Amino acid sequence: MKYELENLTGFVQSVIRGDTDTNILQAIRKEEERLPKVIMENIFPLKTDYLVRQYICWHLNELVKLADQIYRKPGNMNCKKTLIIILNLLDTLTQAFPEHLDNNIPLPRVLLYKEKKKYESELEALKSLLLANQINAKLMAIALIPIERFIGKHAHKKASYSDHQFIKHYVAGLKELDFQGTDYEILDYVLSDKLITLNYNNMAMFEYCTAEKAGAETQSGGGQEYLCPYG
Repeated sequence: MKYELENLTGFVQSVIRGDTDTNILQAIRKEEERLPKVIMENIFPLKTDYLVRQYICWHLNELVKLADQIYRKPGNMNCKKTLIIILNLLDTLTQAFPEHLDNNIPLPRVLLYKEKKKYESELEALKSLLLANQINAKLMAIALIPIERFIGKHAHKKASYSDHQFIKHYVAGLKELDFQGTDYEILDYVLSDKLITLNYNNMAMFEYCTAEKAGAETQSGGGQEYLCPYG
């Protein structure tokens, strides 16, 4: 297998050292156009999914390292433009090969910082939605755990691309919640059902439903049906 980042790495190191030559930036842009095509061509002859995954993930990990190197040393305009190009490359490759992403590929620091700010706002908006609809406090706390965990990722424990993909899917699903016109008695069930749809298998969710079901049966002498997806 031929790895394809030698030229780009050399150009990026020149930019980090402070080279402001516009020709270097043009060369980096040409690599942005070339790399996705040549990577696709190079994986075509590979005979196993393992080799394809290994090849793609090597390039992604190296691109993340380059992005982090530039982010730690902001300088001239070429640095900023180069960082954008590398992030675009990462976005192109992760979208082209989502099934081959390794769970351990970290998000670049600049993207993690940006997404952390974004999901802090999303968290507050979802809290407001659930509070306004008087969702059970315990269930609401459980529903927000994945977002809070993602926001809590930092330099010592970086979020991965897999984490990012899950949280995008998860938050988008929660934002689809529509409680309007729903009977008060089943509001919690609507949220519980959505969590199951989103494949949210946190043990706290199971324990919540089990406890709620047991409480409902105790109060009704076993004759009440408890509306919970786990029940």
